[in-house]
Amino acid sequence: MIDDNVVAARLGGDASRMASGRGVDGETLRVSPLLDGADAFALENLSARMRIDEFEPGDRVYRQGDAAETFGIVMDGLFTVENRHDQGVVLWERSLGPGAVVGVTETRSGADRMATVTCRVGGRMATGDAETLTDMLAIPDVSGRLMRIRSEQLAQRAEPICADLTGAGEIWLRPFLPSDRDELGQAITQVSDRTRRLRFFSGGPVSGRVVDYLANLDYVNHFAWAASQEPHGAGIGIVRIIRDKNDPAVAELAVAITDDHQGRGIGAVLVGAG
Repeated sequence: MIDDNVVAARLGGDASRMASGRGVDGETLRVSPLLDGADAFALENLSARMRIDEFEPGDRVYRQGDAAETFGIVMDGLFTVENRHDQGVVLWERSLGPGAVVGVTETRSGADRMATVTCRVGGRMATGDAETLTDMLAIPDVSGRLMRIRSEQLAQRAEPICADLTGAGEIWLRPFLPSDRDELGQAITQVSDRTRRLRFFSGGPVSGRVVDYLANLDYVNHFAWAASQEPHGAGIGIVRIIRDKNDPAVAELAVAITDDHQGRGIGAVLVGAG
């Protein structure tokens, strides 16, 4: 996974110190999903411009608000990413393990770090500067993978939105997440044959392979909104938006509402959200 909302470096953002670290074996960079399919020659060129930094538990790797001049790929260990409000309130927190890439967006744009990264379990990062990042993003498919992973992360952090049903109560909308896969599969089995027929053109069982496809969103060309009665409650409806491969301005929408909540106007709200 990739987390770009991270913070200033233990290196102090000083790219000149990068030469003092140990070198990086190009093949070990495949630990990151971004680089798993990269050409060996491209990885060797990339690794020649990176270094390995080792961290102990409690070490601060990046600090919120500092200038971003480097990015890192977690090689091993466990790190925590934390974003705080101006008053010190933690807005979100997550863990990063091997393969996670941190600091990409800020290093690319020159913006300040947006979160703090701390080492929880002793580990290592392969570190590079802005020019190295440019080389990495030039490797075929890396930019596209970065966009998909980054979009998924934004979806995971999105807060539910309340929508009024005009006299029929209210519902809450949030992005559908891969972690909703099992709940989606269960909901499909529990709706009536008629509802399944309207959605899948068949009233029979829906295979696990189809459920996997429905849960495997890239949040760029394939996105879905989930509806619930509570901010983080069980799903009662979903709208799926899939872009046309030949014309990204055109998309196919598919809506499904659980039987008990049909006729309340939820479908219209979901279509409007799509």
